[in-house]
Amino acid sequence: MDKVKFKVAQKKLRNGINPDGTFSNKKIEKAISGQSKGGESGFHFGGFALGFFLGLIGIIVAYVINDDYKKNRVKWAWLGFAIGVALSLILVLAVFNTAVNSI
Repeated sequence: MDKVKFKVAQKKLRNGINPDGTFSNKKIEKAISGQSKGGESGFHFGGFALGFFLGLIGIIVAYVINDDYKKNRVKWAWLGFAIGVALSLILVLAVFNTAVNSI
């Protein structure tokens, strides 16, 4: 069974190499080179700041910018927006609760 898996992996690798020597699959390229460009995964401060400070406009901006980090930026823009909304809601409820208790 291991031989079959090995042969399938070899064929997949062979088919994933373009005639000019580049890889058609980013996963294969990362596995072969052993390196990541950075910023393609993990925390993306720019995306988070866009969503947190600019809200929906920041999310739209994150979608419009087109580069290798777009997927990660959009994810963190949505998370920044969600955290911003949650903090705003907590602040409004705290102020409302204080106002009601002082009457």
